Amino acid sequence: MSPLGVEIREVRPGDAEDLIARIRPQDLDEIEALAGAGAAPAAVAESIERSTLVWTAEAGGRVAWIFGVAPVSLMGDDGLPWMVGTELVRRERRALTRLTPAYIARMLAVFPRLMNVVDVRNGTSIAWLRRAGFTIHPATPVGVKGEPFHLFTMGV
Repeated sequence: MSPLGVEIREVRPGDAEDLIARIRPQDLDEIEALAGAGAAPAAVAESIERSTLVWTAEAGGRVAWIFGVAPVSLMGDDGLPWMVGTELVRRERRALTRLTPAYIARMLAVFPRLMNVVDVRNGTSIAWLRRAGFTIHPATPVGVKGEPFHLFTMGV
């Protein structure tokens, strides 16, 4: 166990199901705005499967969040960083903040440019992304519902 109280480890069978059972409401809202109602289990499973790098953060023996980076396309070197969490993210926010730079560096070593979108309603994640050094772009309609999302980027 890390002195931060969070262990970062490989994703294990059952991690995605544990996460989905306790997903943060803002993460569920974001996934459903992008992919539709009921899409969270498949979206998390696909994110894990497609990712070049993927980890589980565990706190107190429970999944706190799962995160990683997937290629945007087969023919490029842009990465799509993602994270889906449980309410443990709030309790372990200090660990998340301290661990973030090292894992972003690992992502950038594989993908020189990182990009994804974040729901405009998710102020906590937007603030965290800014602190982590991502550029937050103006909102545009995205996903099945056409909800406003910010593109966020880092790198070349």
